[in-house]
Amino acid sequence: MRILTNARIYTLDPDYPIASTLVIDQGTITEVGETTSALAAGGLQAELVDLGGRTVIPGLTDAHIHLQYYSLGLQKVDCETNSQIECLERVAARARQTPPAEWILGHGWNQNNWPESYGSCAQLDRITTEQPIYLTAKSLHAGWVNTIALRLAGITSQTPDPPGGRIQRDEHGIPTGILFEKAMALVENSIPEAKPAIVAQAIKDAQPLLWQMGLTGAHDFDRQTCFTALQLLHEAGDLKLRVTKSLPIEILPEAVEIGLRSGFGDDFLQIGSIKAFSDGALGPRTAAMLQPYEGEPDNRGIAMLDAEEIFEATGDKPSLISIYVNRADLQCSGGGTPGEALENADKAFRLAESLNSQERLGACHWTYGKVYGASGDYQKSGDHFQKAILGFEGNQYRRNLADTCLDYARTLKKAAEAGLRPQGLAESYFSRARGIYQDLKLPHMVQECH
Repeated sequence: MRILTNARIYTLDPDYPIASTLVIDQGTITEVGETTSALAAGGLQAELVDLGGRTVIPGLTDAHIHLQYYSLGLQKVDCETNSQIECLERVAARARQTPPAEWILGHGWNQNNWPESYGSCAQLDRITTEQPIYLTAKSLHAGWVNTIALRLAGITSQTPDPPGGRIQRDEHGIPTGILFEKAMALVENSIPEAKPAIVAQAIKDAQPLLWQMGLTGAHDFDRQTCFTALQLLHEAGDLKLRVTKSLPIEILPEAVEIGLRSGFGDDFLQIGSIKAFSDGALGPRTAAMLQPYEGEPDNRGIAMLDAEEIFEATGDKPSLISIYVNRADLQCSGGGTPGEALENADKAFRLAESLNSQERLGACHWTYGKVYGASGDYQKSGDHFQKAILGFEGNQYRRNLADTCLDYARTLKKAAEAGLRPQGLAESYFSRARGIYQDLKLPHMVQECH
């Protein structure tokens, strides 16, 4: 038994918000209170830990993380820089340390932060023509490669855009080295895949960094290799994060066939939701829109699933699906209607209702904008969405969102009034929203986010 004393403990209990002592017995918190009562409960065998007035808060759960990508990413070139040239210098430094023909991997670039915008394969070719380079954007919805990486992936000017993806090309139709969405898989399929044991070790090494951020739990959205790695860690007693694991929609029929249900597992590793990508991301301007992006009249983003595909993927169990509409309803040039991905999801809901299904679609993870159907019926949406994660990325709003669409954010308040509350770390997004509106000098919006 361990007793933490002389602390400022936030309990999240409105009737008893702050305590000074916490009792832990066999990994379970058995009492939170004041020193005298806790010591009496602990007896003489307890280990006393004087925290010297430090603050204690409940562990945080990251509502959306890619544990494999994050952990392996710690070994990649850090491309999250304020300038494109700084990113290129870091890649060049790694190239000097990398054997010929070995892949150079990096992550974190954001063209919205660079005056030059997107890079090109020619820039990476000046660093090396012997080592393939693959750098993923911070959003994970775009990739930047050199010519040898394009060649290994079989990408030429004659290569068509894959379904759900786009190869950026110059005015002559030549690939520039920038790949969007499912076009990234053309290159990723050429990169040797990390084995589960390697991923397990990377996650184990990354755990202390997550603890330092206050994270004790996570909802993971990586795929099979990560799931296997998490099971290896769990079996060895080395998994110290409580992980809820999503499954990709492609395996939904198999999951149903064997009777797998959400919640299966234990306190440290359990099955969560089914994840389906219906469109892209706001940062690289691949989120599906009903109207073109600001300054790009031919770009309405990339829709990966239409309404029928969303519905058909659920078979006769529509309640199993967790739609992940990524940045669905940000209109970036005028217009006041939901984005294409949102409307597709709403149509899927209506299809389920038309069959008089008693099932309900489960969780919707919409990280931007409105949470409602085309009808705008918030209370009806509250019936469907038991969970809602509402988020903002201020820089993307500033750069990609037209002024006429700022009113969309009012729906945060309406969603809350309809009973939709964010989960996990998403509560902080309301505070971030206030900061965005303050920066944009919209005091009335700041007030509506309280």
